[in-house]
Amino acid sequence: MRSQLHALADEKYRIFQEKIIPGGGKILGVYTADLNRLAREILKGDWRKFLDTLPPNPYYEELALAAMVLGAAPLEIDERFAYLDRFLPKITNWAHCDLLCSRLKIVRKNPDEMEIYLRKCLRKGPWHIRFAVVMFLNYYLDERHIDAVLDTLKTIRNPEYYVRMAVAWAISMAFVSFPEKTETLLQSPDALDPTTRKMALRKILDSRQVDDAVKQRIKDGSFFRPKSGNI
Repeated sequence: MRSQLHALADEKYRIFQEKIIPGGGKILGVYTADLNRLAREILKGDWRKFLDTLPPNPYYEELALAAMVLGAAPLEIDERFAYLDRFLPKITNWAHCDLLCSRLKIVRKNPDEMEIYLRKCLRKGPWHIRFAVVMFLNYYLDERHIDAVLDTLKTIRNPEYYVRMAVAWAISMAFVSFPEKTETLLQSPDALDPTTRKMALRKILDSRQVDDAVKQRIKDGSFFRPKSGNI
């Protein structure tokens, strides 16, 4: 596998990735399309062996492949949790975290069990917390879960940048689908730490899915004025 990765490496892409992925470790510079192809090949064979024999000091691309395979492999829920327990401590950057989350579409078959697992992750380190938050924004921003998700986001007070950014991202996505509920959260002065709140508002302002009228209310401050005497 390493020989294939070295053959696919592109020096300019490596330099680009090193700039945008702090903590990415040893990066070769293999394009995502090539990684997707390799992941599909692994999934056709002994993918358990691949997951079980990752080298101790893997390249960025090797962990990316593991994230792709782990997310798509036909695992029963308890076995998937076991593999996640082994993989999550290896995450040191946003790219591996978010890549894994994007591939775990199987969560839709076991949302309740996965939610329990994610809430356990919230009690661990920064990358476990980001993993949980990105999973919530990918798969739990629906009518059934929105209140619980917003309540959970309010409890996260980790100062790490990539945790705060994940919370802000989740809030901005919640605002698109559930603007009234999310606006109430943003208007509450104590619901979020000030830095995360500013990040969330910036994400909303940058979103193409939010009306210009709402963005103008944020810019001119009327967004934060109480509608009925209370914030």
